[in-house]
Amino acid sequence: MRLGPLQISWRKTPAKTSTIILEDDPGNPAENSTKMIGTLVDGFRYIGERTDSQHVYFGKVFSLILFIEHKINQILIYYEPSIKEKMLGEKISIYKKFIKELERIEPDHHVDFGFDFTKYEKSKQALAEVNMIRRQYAHAVKFSYIKRESIRNICDFNRTERIDLWENVQNTDTEDLYIIAQLHLFCFCFSHATTELINAQKRP
Repeated sequence: MRLGPLQISWRKTPAKTSTIILEDDPGNPAENSTKMIGTLVDGFRYIGERTDSQHVYFGKVFSLILFIEHKINQILIYYEPSIKEKMLGEKISIYKKFIKELERIEPDHHVDFGFDFTKYEKSKQALAEVNMIRRQYAHAVKFSYIKRESIRNICDFNRTERIDLWENVQNTDTEDLYIIAQLHLFCFCFSHATTELINAQKRP
């Protein structure tokens, strides 16, 4: 009887998939256990080293992203009924198609939609940055603060929508608070800018 966990390696195939190969020698159980524990400890070290302020920052960022995702759901629920089941990146792609479809049909509509499509074009660029932040935080174990240069389109959208509030954010004391403030402002501006999109849709 062989003891210890299976030893697995991966072989790339032309189709870019992987084939599982079970090694003949499963290794020493004690060494395997030690190695497994070491891997777990090394991974959890990044979580254990996070400070309380970093946890708060992380929570605020994700809460704001979830709010934005909620607004996208509200916008697209009648256009794509399965929208809630999709990842944020997919939702943003569908949002882009939705805006493009509105632009296509608006000229032939007998009633002026009253939509400023310029703001929606800017929102698409800002949403792409939101999705990048979400991917960064969802798939990286190591903690890192968001850089100001990574939210340029978000800031541009905020400045276009509410320059008065945007100017107030410029006086924020620290870089961390500046990022959170801009994300808060984007939530407000994006929600305000898309309310007419939500209200204009006829319920099935």
